[in-house]
Order: sequence, then C-alpha cells, then structure tokens
Amino acid sequence: MIAKVIAHAPSRGEAAGRLADALTRSRLHGVTTNRDLLVRILREPEFLAGDTDTGYLERHNPAELGAPLVTPPEHIPHLIAATLALQIVNRRRASVCAELPSGWRNNPAIPQRLALRAGEIERTVEYSIGRSGEITMTIDSESVNVVLHSAAYHDIDATVEGVRRRYRVAIPADDSFIDVDSPLGSTSYTVVPRFADPSDQVEAGSLVAQMPGSVVRVLVEVGASVAKSDPLLVVEAMKMEHTVTSPTDGIVIELRVDAGTQVNTGSVLAVVEPTLRGVLIH
Repeated sequence: MIAKVIAHAPSRGEAAGRLADALTRSRLHGVTTNRDLLVRILREPEFLAGDTDTGYLERHNPAELGAPLVTPPEHIPHLIAATLALQIVNRRRASVCAELPSGWRNNPAIPQRLALRAGEIERTVEYSIGRSGEITMTIDSESVNVVLHSAAYHDIDATVEGVRRRYRVAIPADDSFIDVDSPLGSTSYTVVPRFADPSDQVEAGSLVAQMPGSVVRVLVEVGASVAKSDPLLVVEAMKMEHTVTSPTDGIVIELRVDAGTQVNTGSVLAVVEPTLRGVLIH
C-alpha cells in the first residue's frame, strides 16, 4: 500500500468528487498504481448512486475502468509540456550560450526533434523557438497551437489548442524518462535516444566498428584466449589506424572480418565471450 486517502463531505457525491479530485492531482511516479481505476470508480454513476455490491466489478470491467486517464487527444498537451521542460533542462546544462533557446541560430534552421514513448505508443515532437519567444510545434507532423506563458523544468504554464493549464514535470538526472501531471491526469514518457548505440543492437561481447573503414590487420584467431585490453585487430578509418582491443578477459568465439574487409559503422568485427578466473561464463 502506498497511501490511504480519505475525503468527507455532506453528501456521498460531493465526498466522491473531492476524493477523485485529490487522486487526480496526486503525483505518483516510478511505480504502477490503481489510481486511475479508483478515480473512474469514484466518478461512475452506479457507484455515486450507492448501488454497489460484490458484483460491481463483474458489471464494470476493471480493464476499462482502469484505462489511463490521459488518452489521445489529451496526450498532446502532456507531450508538449514534457518537450518544453526537457529543452529547459538541456539549456541549463549547456556549457556555452545557456541563455539562448534550444536550436537557436542566426538564420532559421531545421526544428529540434524529440521522440517520446508512452507504453507502446511513440510520438515525434518537432519544435522551434523564434526570436521573440514564439513556439512553432508539430506532433507527428501535425501542427499544434502553443502559447508558453512561463516555464521551469518542473512547472510549465502553457495554452495548448486554446486551453490554458499548468503542468508539473519530473525529470531524473539521466533524462531517461519524463513524468507529467496536470488536471488531465498523469503520463510517464520514456525518452527515445536520438542516436542508437550500435553495440546495443548486437549480442553481448560483440565488438563493432565505430566508423566506416577497412580492416588492415587481424591479430588473433577464433578460440584464442585474450586478456582485457589485448589488441584484436586494426581498422583504418579517416586516414588513421585504430586498434580494437578486448573489453574483458575472454575467448574469441567469432571473427567476422579478414584483412581487407570494408566495414560500416556498427558492423560486428569480433565476438569475445568473457571468462572469470578461468571459468567460461554462459
């Protein structure tokens, strides 16, 4: 149990309304809760009439009652609040010209882009901030009317499509996700990395090319035992030779290139299976 929330009022309907409002305004991040289910029950006509019994949830599907409070098109204001808050955080961390808005140029340039995922839904937000602070924004290429009144990374006051609301935003130090709360409810977004790390797309132990080039020397054979930092092969790129070393003690179980092989960024060069105190780890 996270908390017990109690509301009282002269009537059942008023007490239920106060309790639903308190739950809607609560900020619960990082864990899965039944908050949305409780809010829907508190606002459901049969519950408000007092006609509840042990068969209530058989007559009212909990999956439908507990569906997220914030659904399209309500997602749009939360997407915008998350984007605006993150760009404020980015600017505060900037080592130069931190007072300028994100993406500012002497001459107009392409807009900034951010991909956010809520559950299985991924949306792409593009935005630019003009010389006078005006914001141009699109979500999945659809234009959205936005007027920003005030902003801090945790508090956004904005009018979206003619409706003004205040949004509370929480962003951790690593910017991996963004939580947004407003009178509409709560949404948690995962920030999709702009540039995927090629090593994340391959099996563990794989050594990948960091840039296009040509393999000039292979220094080991399949089955060879190697220690951490031992050289495995040499790749020529940008007119320089780059030595690829083993990231750990282990055994070379694959070599996917030979001398003369042309490789692209992200190409797997070799696979090293780690060992610990002489024992192969599976």
